[in-house]
Amino acid sequence: MKRERSGAGSPRRQRLESVNSRVTMRHSSSLWLQKLAEGAPGAWLTREAKAALARGARRSGSPP
Repeated sequence: MKRERSGAGSPRRQRLESVNSRVTMRHSSSLWLQKLAEGAPGAWLTREAKAALARGARRSGSPP
């Protein structure tokens, strides 16, 4: 079986970088949402952050 090279411009390298970017963005977004969800009880932004975290948990199948 022939192995695909992972050179700087190879399709495999580009896919890996794309996936890594998405995972990194998703993680940093989640951290921001968690921080915002700890805000003032009843505040609009706090409620929205909690709702977004709950939606993400339902999609991934993990508890909020």
